[in-house]
Amino acid sequence: VLRGELEVALRKDRSAPEYRETLGACRQEVERLSRLVDNLLVLAQVDAGTRTPPSGNADLGTVCRAVAERLTPWAAESGVTLTVTATDAVPVQGDAFALERVMTNLVENAVRFSARGEAVEIRARCDGSNAVATVTDHGPGIPEEDLGRIFERFHRVEAARSRQRGGAGLGLAIVKSLVESHGGTVAVQSRLGQGSTFTVRLPLAPNTPIAPTVSPAPAR
Repeated sequence: VLRGELEVALRKDRSAPEYRETLGACRQEVERLSRLVDNLLVLAQVDAGTRTPPSGNADLGTVCRAVAERLTPWAAESGVTLTVTATDAVPVQGDAFALERVMTNLVENAVRFSARGEAVEIRARCDGSNAVATVTDHGPGIPEEDLGRIFERFHRVEAARSRQRGGAGLGLAIVKSLVESHGGTVAVQSRLGQGSTFTVRLPLAPNTPIAPTVSPAPAR
């Protein structure tokens, strides 16, 4: 794509607006390549066993708020609103940077499959002995035959549309690998035409008061 855009631009002299349009398209492709390389690096580290085990402490609510704040301008370009509901303390033992990548991948995925005027809802709370984060969109949903493979590497729902949205089929595989490295789980509930909810469950940090267990919401 980069080569094609540049070759067309170089065939003849063009106006400044035309050059700006070409540069904008090239920037989008560079950003897509950067995400792909970053994700491949994380997966390579996981496969090789060289990724540093999670350590330290992080607050899942703070992570969710930080991701929403950073991605809000990008989501607004697509006409999508991000909302965050997070309790004051959702402490987990782990790597805050890795958990930011988890939530970033989930939120970016939700935004890409949301139409203009829709909202993506991000929530974080304590539930029993778990810290729980959810990302809900109101997009097209995921076909039932894809639900069992959604976290596989390079698997994309409606591959052509995913490619147009910038997906390479690695974001959810990264989520699964990083969540499991923290001793947690990730799951999805989805209905066609109604959207999807991704749920991340992580063990609360040691010595955290146990919160009452909240019954999970029914599948949307």
